[in-house]
Amino acid sequence: MDDESRWISWGRLRRRAEQLLAEYGVQVDPNTRARDLAVEQRQFVEIARALSFGARLIILDEPTAQLDARGIGRLFDKLRELQSQEWRSCSSPIICRRCTTCAPPSPSTATHATF
Repeated sequence: MDDESRWISWGRLRRRAEQLLAEYGVQVDPNTRARDLAVEQRQFVEIARALSFGARLIILDEPTAQLDARGIGRLFDKLRELQSQEWRSCSSPIICRRCTTCAPPSPSTATHATF
């Protein structure tokens, strides 16, 4: 193992993170620590991360639990947008458990939604 491969290239890692986030339409500064992100932003980062690793299925456990109505709308708009894209693994199923506010026509009775 050479000296170059022993060290983390933070600049290269941040540039790659920036590319991936932009590729999936996630508006987050890659220099921001995860703990400093809003819940909604963390969810977007985790979804982009899973897709970047080639996830064929994404299961979100109660993704709306800590979001307000606008945040819920943005989350599901993003999921629909990713689902409609035909490149990479975005065409894979995204399953949300206990999304009580998302699946028309009866949002109050929905226990899950698949995008």
